[in-house]
Amino acid sequence: MEQKANNKRAVKVLGGIDSLYYFIKCDVELYHTFYESIERDTDFLCDYDGIKFLTNTGKYDGVIGFKYQYSVNDVKIAAITFKDPNKQQKVHNVYVQLYAESIYSNGLKASVDMVAELLLNLFGLASSYDTMFPSRVDVNCFVGGFDFSRVSDECFAGSFHRALIKENVHAITRDRHTETLYLGSRTSKISFKIYDKLLELSQKIDNFSTCVKLAYLSDNGFGVDFQKDHLWNAEFSLKREYLTECNIYTLEMLFKSFKLLYFNCFANLDFYGFDVKKIAKLRKSRNLKRLSNHPVWELMLNNKSFNPLSPDISWGDLPVERIVPKAKELSEKWAREKILSILNNADKMGWDFSDIFERVGA
Repeated sequence: MEQKANNKRAVKVLGGIDSLYYFIKCDVELYHTFYESIERDTDFLCDYDGIKFLTNTGKYDGVIGFKYQYSVNDVKIAAITFKDPNKQQKVHNVYVQLYAESIYSNGLKASVDMVAELLLNLFGLASSYDTMFPSRVDVNCFVGGFDFSRVSDECFAGSFHRALIKENVHAITRDRHTETLYLGSRTSKISFKIYDKLLELSQKIDNFSTCVKLAYLSDNGFGVDFQKDHLWNAEFSLKREYLTECNIYTLEMLFKSFKLLYFNCFANLDFYGFDVKKIAKLRKSRNLKRLSNHPVWELMLNNKSFNPLSPDISWGDLPVERIVPKAKELSEKWAREKILSILNNADKMGWDFSDIFERVGA
């Protein structure tokens, strides 16, 4: 999707999913037999073409188990962690992180399918999008032909901005120019960053992954000249807690709801341009409604162009309804649970109501 900015140059935007992390549901007995084989010899999977053992993972990695890397024709497809079923019971047994270089060379759906085919061949795990559960999704929009180097958190407003600045604001700058701006923390259920994509790629120019991404961007009409072109990436990182609030539990639901999920992200964060003094004045007087979103942000918000490598994914329009309990509802729920807990304990101990009131001093 393109638009002229200031009648001088074309601004191009392209949306998609930049990173995807998900769990896969497994048959318990089938998985336990497979995991015991890994425990006996972590290298036995390396006999399969393209599989490389990476490391043992601990609780600080989120999943305790054994982590492997899967590649096809030198393209890294995914990191796959096989969970220790004896040390973690509350998450599914297989955890997958898709690599961006696979998303941008094979496509999102093809990458998911390649992992599913591998697991089927390894230990007979049959899976579908309905048995895959996203734990993190990075929703992004590439913006070419516009320079965000003057961006700061003062340029933004909206419900996401109000929530995220309470958690963390961090900017990486050089010579008074922003290279990366972070809103929210890594532990937040939702966080945002916008960064100079060409600068990032120029710092890793000898990396194969960089070559893949440059080819993808160039093939989709973006200028990738490190000296003269502007190319930025605006990215929302959505954790499982936020996704479930939007009624997204599986990859099937994610694919069918993606367009509205994308829209919700950009609609809840307003960008008013770089006149921070004017924005601050109107924010202080609570008159931000007098401002309109910057035309480039409107272009990003109303974007209709998504990763063309995934044409068989229905970037669907199913309603996304974010469900957030009100504070009163949460307190009432907490109170009911506490009361029921007290009554159950009292019943087990043979107390009656007069005993309870007497013991608590009522």
